[in-house]
Amino acid sequence: MIEDGGPPRGLNPYDRQDVEPVPGVVQRSKLEALVAIGSGIRRSHVVRVVALMGTEAALAAVFAVLTARQLGPDDRGVIVIFATVGSFLMLLGSLGAATGGRMLLSQQASDYTPHRHLEITRRLCVFHVVTMVTAGWLLLAVTHAWRGWAIGGVFAAYGVAVIAIYLMSEALHGIGRHTRASASGVLLNGLLVSGTIILGAFGAVSVASVSLLMLGGAAIDVAFLAVPLACARSSHDQHRQRSAKALFLLSAPALLASLGQALTIRGDRLVLGALADSRDVGIYGTAATFAELMWLIPMGVGQIVFRQAALGNLNRVRRLQVIALVCMVAFGGIAALLAKPAVGLLLGPAYADSVPLVWVLLGAGLPMGLYHLNAPILNGSGDLRGPAVASLWSAALLFAVCFATIPSLGAYGAAIGSFSAYSVMAIVTTVRSRRMQELIGASQVRQAGSTT
Repeated sequence: MIEDGGPPRGLNPYDRQDVEPVPGVVQRSKLEALVAIGSGIRRSHVVRVVALMGTEAALAAVFAVLTARQLGPDDRGVIVIFATVGSFLMLLGSLGAATGGRMLLSQQASDYTPHRHLEITRRLCVFHVVTMVTAGWLLLAVTHAWRGWAIGGVFAAYGVAVIAIYLMSEALHGIGRHTRASASGVLLNGLLVSGTIILGAFGAVSVASVSLLMLGGAAIDVAFLAVPLACARSSHDQHRQRSAKALFLLSAPALLASLGQALTIRGDRLVLGALADSRDVGIYGTAATFAELMWLIPMGVGQIVFRQAALGNLNRVRRLQVIALVCMVAFGGIAALLAKPAVGLLLGPAYADSVPLVWVLLGAGLPMGLYHLNAPILNGSGDLRGPAVASLWSAALLFAVCFATIPSLGAYGAAIGSFSAYSVMAIVTTVRSRRMQELIGASQVRQAGSTT
């Protein structure tokens, strides 16, 4: 007899009122459920991106340890300044087009395609050569990191490769290729780690060799990103594309946000290098490398949040934010407990002064994590001005605190400045993102009401 359209009673192996469960069927069902869960995890963009960013961060930490041990604090400080200046000028040279282009690609704008983004990337790379050999070389000299014309040339070429990586990875995120974009960071840092190990085996680790290694890895990464972007297809008219001028005007707030963010995140090292020496920068940079591992979860989730906010999927955005914050706090607590033994084991007594800095910077990681979760909501929703306001105010505060405290407190003044600046970024973006979500939610309700 069949009741309510269900299976015949007495034939269901899970109906305990009729027969005992069949072990083979139960085991197969559990196995199928586990396979389904595993398949869902593998298909999850969030899990893949966070895993890749975690791998990237782990490799970056290994590279920091290897170079710190083999170069010493002074020369390690030069490498830190190289990367810091390169990252800062990368944002300046992009003119905000990375964020503006990503927003347009995420929103599937009819007048902006991946091929158009590639064209603009090529133009900006050409102009960036001038930026690197003027502002870049000047900053190296001011921060006591100038090591001659040959290394200066390598540094300039490295900066051009870095801006290409930045522009193309943001574009891949914009078209939904999150895994490929995130994998580029793993590739680059994997090359740096393996190259440093090989150099170490021959006793050839130096500022010059590590600089060449950074350039070679970045060049390979450029090719890795360019191929899928060049092959990306678009249904939009390729002949009616947004002009570069229109893109730069749209992206102007994003440029201000990027510059402010760069100054806030990396400005502490620049001021420390100018007011102290490369040894202090080496110790501080190593501490910051470990502390910034705490950011990888909100940064990874933020890559997905950007696109989801652009598509108006606010419920998913909120769930992702809560999960990311819980995981970040748990990670930060574990990292604080392991900081002292990890530094002693991996770096040795020369870096013992970095342990208290790790603790302070881990505390600063919480507000920075909030910023990385809220800024993508604003950018994806079209409010490019919000992150700009937050980052410019925080950058101003950072420099004020650093110049006031570094002469007397050294690296601890830089850490205090970072904590203060990150807190401002978090407060401003959190308030603005909540307002934006309320506006989007109200708009969706009105649209739903008009269609019924």
